[in-house]
Amino acid sequence: MLSLIPFDTDNVVGLRIEGKISTREFEDAKRAIEEKFGRHEKISLYAEIFSFGGISLEAMLKDIKFSLGHWLRFEKEVIVTDKSWLHKVGFAADKVFPGMEVKVYPVEEREAAQRFVGAVP
Repeated sequence: MLSLIPFDTDNVVGLRIEGKISTREFEDAKRAIEEKFGRHEKISLYAEIFSFGGISLEAMLKDIKFSLGHWLRFEKEVIVTDKSWLHKVGFAADKVFPGMEVKVYPVEEREAAQRFVGAVP
């Protein structure tokens, strides 16, 4: 399941992932991101990932297309998780996507992660 986490900061999109991501859930998140792009040149992503049960093939293809078309508009991305493999993915993503800072925080450092993307003061 992919759901939105509300933040008062308008240029941050918050996401929570628990289990499998459906196409409908991906479309809802994409719409929220596009709304932010309508108001901001660049935005930041905050994602809490507790479990990842995969993503529908249709949603995955849409995600790749959307991400490649907009990756220069993402300023920062933070992943909050205790999954060690996601810490490795985050480290690699930080190197692969120049111009976007990517960091991964353990769950107990959630507040520091929110400060990093500007979601809280």
